[in-house]
Amino acid sequence: MSDSAENPIAETEPPAPKLDLAQPRVVAMLFGAVPYTWTFRRIGREDWERFFRSFDTETVAILGEQVETFEIETGIVELARTCVTKVEGYKLPDPLPANWRAMLPHGHLKAFASVLRDVHMTPPEETPMALSELIEVSLDCTWSGTAWRGLVHRFRPATLKEQRKFNRACGTYRIAGNDRGSRTIFPARQALMMDFYDELIESVDAAYVVNGEPLNSIDRIRREMDCSHKVAAIQAMLNAGGSGVVASAKKEDDGAQ
Repeated sequence: MSDSAENPIAETEPPAPKLDLAQPRVVAMLFGAVPYTWTFRRIGREDWERFFRSFDTETVAILGEQVETFEIETGIVELARTCVTKVEGYKLPDPLPANWRAMLPHGHLKAFASVLRDVHMTPPEETPMALSELIEVSLDCTWSGTAWRGLVHRFRPATLKEQRKFNRACGTYRIAGNDRGSRTIFPARQALMMDFYDELIESVDAAYVVNGEPLNSIDRIRREMDCSHKVAAIQAMLNAGGSGVVASAKKEDDGAQ
């Protein structure tokens, strides 16, 4: 007879928490002593691609003078402004005008957008790495106020042809100019990383779900996985193992007495 049959009030294991990619994201923040809460719709691939394309990276050389430009803040602000659907904590005008998003404070837009982008590789443990047929990386993130740790993504190894194609695409840039000077434009690589993820992914952590349903097939992972997590997972895979330092080689025991 099972324990539950013997003891009808026996404790049961609570269900494991799930990160539901389909649900609106709710982010609460304190500014001073005042709490504000923003609700965001699901952020799709088009939103993330527009955000990453907004990264303005270029080098301009004119008559021997070189100027480098990098600008990201505009895209960060626009990501938050276009995806937020509801805000709480403010003194809102009544009736609420159609352009209410334009009223949101610039600093709040940047702060809330930074939470939307909060996904990164899990810090490596100080233990030997386990080698396997699949490349396994894990991510940490903040999602609707919950801190997630060790979300696993498993990839098959890229073939030499696939790796070369990806590396060449990432290393491509555009130069325009004349005899007075030139302008070098470095495109964002994140869309390439999303495609690379879709090529190599095999399975993901069981904590990821969509409307309560697991991502239990490669096609479903490709279609449903949040693209900021795709980018972070590929970055983690490309940097797996971290950077090492040269150490003295360990001498083998030759058996001499």
